[in-house]
Amino acid sequence: MSTYRRVLARLAAGDPPARIAVELDRREDAVRGMIDTMCRRGHLMEVDCAEGACGSCPMADACGPMDSPVQYVVSAEGRALIEAPTVDR
Repeated sequence: MSTYRRVLARLAAGDPPARIAVELDRREDAVRGMIDTMCRRGHLMEVDCAEGACGSCPMADACGPMDSPVQYVVSAEGRALIEAPTVDR
């Protein structure tokens, strides 16, 4: 599985970018760069949880403690990419 798909799968599991970087032995800025690309490609959506936005969020009850005021939600396209079969080369 590519690093891109591994990062996407870890985000889908709720892991924060800093933890993903450590566990995949990557620089955190590289992981955050992939996250920006994922958002642009429609694989990921950024949710700003700052300023008390949780009151209007339908997922507020599902959230645990947050490391950052920004959370990520994997889109249907992103989930399809995670679940797609891996092609061996």
